[in-house]
Amino acid sequence: MENNLNTNLAEKIFEKIPPNVKPIEYLMTTLDLARESVYRRKRGELSFSIKEIVKLSQELNFSIDEIIGTENQSKIIFDIQNNAMFSPEETFRSMLEEYFSLVKRKYEAHNVETIITQNQILPIFVLKFKHLFKFFYYKWMHQGYRVPLNFYYADIKVPVEILNLKDDLIWHINQINNYIFIIDPNTYIDSFKEVLYYYDRKLISKEDLFILKEEFVNLLRHTESLVLKGTNDHGLSYQFYLSSLNVESNTFYVKYDDKIESFLWLYYVNPVKTNNKRMCATHKRWIDSMKRYSSLITHSNELLQAKFYNEQYNYIEQVSKRIFG
Repeated sequence: MENNLNTNLAEKIFEKIPPNVKPIEYLMTTLDLARESVYRRKRGELSFSIKEIVKLSQELNFSIDEIIGTENQSKIIFDIQNNAMFSPEETFRSMLEEYFSLVKRKYEAHNVETIITQNQILPIFVLKFKHLFKFFYYKWMHQGYRVPLNFYYADIKVPVEILNLKDDLIWHINQINNYIFIIDPNTYIDSFKEVLYYYDRKLISKEDLFILKEEFVNLLRHTESLVLKGTNDHGLSYQFYLSSLNVESNTFYVKYDDKIESFLWLYYVNPVKTNNKRMCATHKRWIDSMKRYSSLITHSNELLQAKFYNEQYNYIEQVSKRIFG
């Protein structure tokens, strides 16, 4: 029994180590342990001490309650990254690493279901689009950190480490089956308005706005293609529902094999996360209720589908005529 508890604890800790880090060497260095001591903890022969768990929670930025487990308690524990301790680059990279860790766990699972409610575009939705990804990195800096008033988009350079991680994410995401999206009718228009906001503040040049506008159109074409075909280029399933109501928040509900996780974006920068089964079940009930007020537009409702995308394209075209003539 004790060995099983130790093994479960070790598995949870190993899951928290970023995928680009060698876990055995990391734990040897961080906890000042011999290699065999780390392996004994991994096999469940020894347990991580409270002192070691506390140190790892500080180094890897996870909740101790999440590791120990709170399923039988009355309180539900959420986990959120603490931005104040890190630079913007480190925090953004940490966010992508967290998502990469989730994607890797899904990639290694046999049965996967991912349901996404979407009311705004997040950086992880534009990984394939170089300039939009840069814009959302720029927006991250503005909304998550104190920056000067003359902090221009043109001055931003996305670190190479983040670009490399982005490319790895693209490959892994493309290999995962069964994505379901429930999207707000104003998702894309509202997100393009955010680009215009920075242009109106003269923080984005007219030339850069044109490039971003072109990529935004390409993003729309990409999602429209997924809606029409119902699969990505690798033949994996995508379903899109258009909500009749406002989608209140970006959320992810992820089920892979016997594991469940929920991610809730209360604000733009970072999600709060929980793997508490009761909270995930509550989240799933909310998603199911949103589905009842939504229409499937993948392989169906062609008129609604065409109306939705025409509205997005027409808005961007009207803005383009006003600005570019």
